[in-house]
Amino acid sequence: LANLNIQSTLAVTSTENYYYILGVDTSSQKFLIRVNPNDHSYINLLSQNEYDVYAFTVSETDGITFNALRMSDGKKILGKVGIDGGDVTVIDEESDVEITYLERIN
Repeated sequence: LANLNIQSTLAVTSTENYYYILGVDTSSQKFLIRVNPNDHSYINLLSQNEYDVYAFTVSETDGITFNALRMSDGKKILGKVGIDGGDVTVIDEESDVEITYLERIN
């Protein structure tokens, strides 16, 4: 993993088959990777600069669910990505409705 240039690690979890790292590289870019513990090969699960991931969970079958800011439109999403990365399925996203909260000040 030396060629990743990891600056900091934000979260790590594992399953029977892999371990997963959410971190920041030396270019200040977040990454989410799946690592094979047998040979330490890894796969980037999300495209860089597409999502700013806050948190993630991994199921027993290595399905990844994550909470992130989608950089293209600034919406907070709950998404799912397959074991080999690639296409993201959006489970939920924040509403486009503008909310204004007014509070009376005496």
